Order: sequence, then C-alpha cells, then structure tokens
Amino acid sequence: MVRGDAGGLNALLRLVRSDQAAHSCGMTYPAAAARFRRSSKTRRPEGPRKVIVGTTIFSLFDEAHPWRGLDYRLNEIAGRVDAIAADARRRYGRGPDLAVFPENSLNPRGAGALIERAVPLEGRVADTLGAKAREQGTWLVVCFNRLEKEKGRRPYVTNSAVLFDRKGRVAGVYRKVFLSGNNPKSVQLEGGKRPGTEFPVFETDFGRLGILICWDLGYDEVFEAYAAQGTEILAWPTMSPQTLAPRCYARRYNLYLVSATPRDNASIFDPMGGIAAMTTEPDGVVTHELDLDYRR
Repeated sequence: MVRGDAGGLNALLRLVRSDQAAHSCGMTYPAAAARFRRSSKTRRPEGPRKVIVGTTIFSLFDEAHPWRGLDYRLNEIAGRVDAIAADARRRYGRGPDLAVFPENSLNPRGAGALIERAVPLEGRVADTLGAKAREQGTWLVVCFNRLEKEKGRRPYVTNSAVLFDRKGRVAGVYRKVFLSGNNPKSVQLEGGKRPGTEFPVFETDFGRLGILICWDLGYDEVFEAYAAQGTEILAWPTMSPQTLAPRCYARRYNLYLVSATPRDNASIFDPMGGIAAMTTEPDGVVTHELDLDYRR
C-alpha cells in the first residue's frame, strides 16, 4: 500500500458492500457501473478512441520548489507541460490530449492569510497557461486557490481546477465541493474557502471529462454524479498519493482516473481497477495512450 493510503480501506469496504448488495438483487456486474454505463447522452462512433493523457509529480514543498513568485511558478508549470509533451511524442509520436497538475499548484504555502495567498484566474494565469496549452495543442487542468470576485460582494477564495482547451481558452472551472477540515483548531474548512456546488462534465474533442479535487475522492456522491452524466475520464488534482481508493472507484464506475500529486506517485487508473501507468520519480512525468472504447 502506498504511503498515505490508509483511508482507502474504508472506501474499499463501502464499495465491496455495495456490490455485494447488488449481487444479492441479481445484478452480476458491479452495481454502479451497470447502472450508469448507458447514461451518456452523446452517441459516439464505434471503434478505438485513442487518447494520450499525461500527469506529473510536481513538488509543492519549499525545500524542493521554494516559492519565487507567481510568474516563476507559472513558468515552472509551462516547462513541465513541455516535458509531458516531449514524453508523449517520444513514446507515441504525437503530443498529449490532456495534461493534469496537482492541487494548490499556484499558491505559496505557509504563513499569511488565505486571501492574500490566493490568485485570480484572469490576467497572468489565464494568459500564460492558455498560451502553453495552445502551443502544445493539449487540454490542460491546473488546480489552485483562486481569488474570485462578485459585483457588490467581498472577494472570496475557492479551491478551483481550471480546464484550458487546445486553443488556450478557458473551457470550464470545477470548484472543490468537499473541502477538508484538516485543522482541528478551526471551524473553517481549508482556511475559509467557499465550496463548490456542482459537478460539471466537459465535452472535449476526445470524450467526456470530469474533475474532482483531493478530498472529493472520499465521497460516493461525486462519482455517482459524474457517472450519471456519462463521464469517461476523471482528472484528479490532489495532495494525496493514495492508490487503493482510486482503483476501487475506477473499477466500480467504469472510467479512467488520472491523478496528479506533489509526492510519491502520479498515476493513471483504468476501468478494471488497474494502474495503467505511474511515475514515482520526484518531479517525474508519465504519459499513457488509452482507449476510451475499452470501457464498453
């Protein structure tokens, strides 16, 4: 078991009990997968749909990557996108369709108020990351503590994963729904971030993509919401390198799941609950060509 994976045991037990209950009702296929497999409203042509996905261990800890400002961090991420693209071309002869980065990729850690460490999407973030997605012709998921503003209201912070399309445009945003209560001395979740309320599915040119962030993984409701919308791939920016629970959920809900972490491993899980590809090298990248029709 990978370090930090103890929480996966409870998830495994829940999934096993659910499938046992389904079997007792005459369902021989894992309950959730059978229930939601046919739910996609988009009719796609038969035949292999090959998709190259890439991910990375992107260290966020000061000893490995000291914070040198937002522009420096954006350039680090841009350079890592280049590394993912180079690996994909070396292995498969073309660039990636999707690249994923970890939770909190753009924010300094440590002291200071949350709102002071959050960054807006508009401006440098959208310009730099959009340009890199356009240059490499890839969809790109980058997660960070985002400073948001609404007219007539005080600014607030969300834990957001932003999706850029191949032309560098912002295709959508997922805001973490299940914020973690990791400070026993505080009644606030993640320092006072505002939780999301939706599980949007993004229609890309290769398939239906959903996003969850770190602690979201511990809740069946997340996967049921995505499966009901016909999601085929889930991007999982996270601080956790666990592998057991992601394998269980990928198997139960018949989908691919791509993790991006700051330590230990970054992995690609397949619909059979296997680890299709993984890197354990510090600051390593991994790419993998998968077939979305393998889910059928």
